[in-house]
Amino acid sequence: MRRYFCSFFYTMVLSYSSGVSVLNGSVVCVGANNGSVLLFLMNETNKIQFDETSNETIHKRPITDLVSDQQNTLISSDDSGKICISIYKDSRLQPNSSFEGYNGFSCNCLTLFKNYLCAGYGSGHLRVFDIQNKKIISEVSAHAKWVTAIDVAPETGLILSTSEDSFVRIWKLCEQNNSLKY
Repeated sequence: MRRYFCSFFYTMVLSYSSGVSVLNGSVVCVGANNGSVLLFLMNETNKIQFDETSNETIHKRPITDLVSDQQNTLISSDDSGKICISIYKDSRLQPNSSFEGYNGFSCNCLTLFKNYLCAGYGSGHLRVFDIQNKKIISEVSAHAKWVTAIDVAPETGLILSTSEDSFVRIWKLCEQNNSLKY
């Protein structure tokens, strides 16, 4: 395991980072407590360099998670529940669209499935968004406590969620009627 030193952390006070994802196979994105996304560039020899010119403030609140389509789209969430979709273009993250928060509950975790974004909240809810049409398509009260992680099995479309309530639940996204089935 390598540790990477970054002088930027000494010029800007960051209490913590949360969320990590990769764009285009060579841009490592890290979410920070000040609402910014830090970009680290990897070269052909896998050497990582912090891009001090592209510290992008995407959120006004601390970032809680990041997910990408492995191409040029980065999706971030924050502790107010807001979700932002940004496009990586010309070596910068450019805000594209966003979904407002959910009654002040933190959006803790994100995962992508096809054109859908699945999000887990501090309220125990799961929400599914249609990214192309920029709208929410499904919502369920999935858990009694904070949803702490979600993932998707891409071959089957099964969505797995876990929570502070100690349950792991399996959901099926029914694309015909845009619903989640337990």
